[in-house]
Amino acid sequence: MLSNGRPFIDIVILVKILLIRRLFGIKSMRQIIKEIETSVAELMLLFLFNLNK
Repeated sequence: MLSNGRPFIDIVILVKILLIRRLFGIKSMRQIIKEIETSVAELMLLFLFNLNK
């Protein structure tokens, strides 16, 4: 963590987030983080369902 309490974001991940944000036309950083979290959760569920087959 940084001294101001914010977690550190790797520069590569930050650039990827900004690229996704630009591609999808999302203006809010909070909304892009929410979209990424939702997408990761969906991918995890799909992966878990595929393991059962």
